[in-house]
Amino acid sequence: MITLLIDGYNLLNASGVEAAPGPRAMPELDRARYGLLDFLVTALTPEEVSRTMIVFDASGNCRRGQNEERYRGLIVRFAQQYPDADTLLEQLIAQHTSPKQLTVVSSDHRVQRAAHHRRAKFIDSEKWYAQLCRRLRAARQAAKQEGTDVAREGEDTLNAAEVSDWLRAFGLSPQDAASPLSSAAGATSASKSNEGHRNAPPRAKDETALEAASEESSRSELAAPQTASKQEGLAGTGQLEDAPPLTCPAPRGAMLEDLGLSKEDLEKPIDAWDGDVAADDRDSRGPRKRPRRPRR
Repeated sequence: MITLLIDGYNLLNASGVEAAPGPRAMPELDRARYGLLDFLVTALTPEEVSRTMIVFDASGNCRRGQNEERYRGLIVRFAQQYPDADTLLEQLIAQHTSPKQLTVVSSDHRVQRAAHHRRAKFIDSEKWYAQLCRRLRAARQAAKQEGTDVAREGEDTLNAAEVSDWLRAFGLSPQDAASPLSSAAGATSASKSNEGHRNAPPRAKDETALEAASEESSRSELAAPQTASKQEGLAGTGQLEDAPPLTCPAPRGAMLEDLGLSKEDLEKPIDAWDGDVAADDRDSRGPRKRPRRPRR
């Protein structure tokens, strides 16, 4: 059933579609008509094409003796036995079995009155052509955008062979690639650390002992300021009397020998040390000389 009825030359004048290429012997009017038909086949859907009839005048000798033809699915009628195309359009509208489902494309008021009389829809050729162009432009933009998205998706996607090549380049296995990024990075750093320890040269025992001694001395040096600061804090709060006294460890025998002292020397009182120091000074200076008397 026909649902779209088009006034052919009326639409051709409103659209300004260029003539289709053809042989030199073909009149320009025929080539313009084929250009319009090609445009309609491109702009309409296949279902709309199968339900469309376009009517042309049969002027001149171009279509003598031929009333109807099919062109790429479109039904093309020529007003061979009618005064003009408008008369044939009025008859087609009057004979239509479901006029409420019919849309008539024509700017001719005579054709529009015939459609209105049968309660069929009608629209000017200029408006319908503009709507068709907008729909065709939107479809082309959507197709272009879809093609761009597909191209981007193809660029961002790696096949299995490329993934394997990248894994080999970074020294990873498929299991590492499937694991989370943090665990893979941790495993990589741990493997590098273990490899560094394995490749390090063996260390001598003296170096190990020296490092242990230096670490112990550094810990003792750090502990001393902390103890002093703790004592100062206690003194500020009045709790120093209750705190245990700071004691210095007794020097060992080796240290006494280095200083030239004995345990008995440590037990002497301070006055005895002063006398010994004075005697040592006299011995070092030698016997005192008597002063000479002045000559008279």
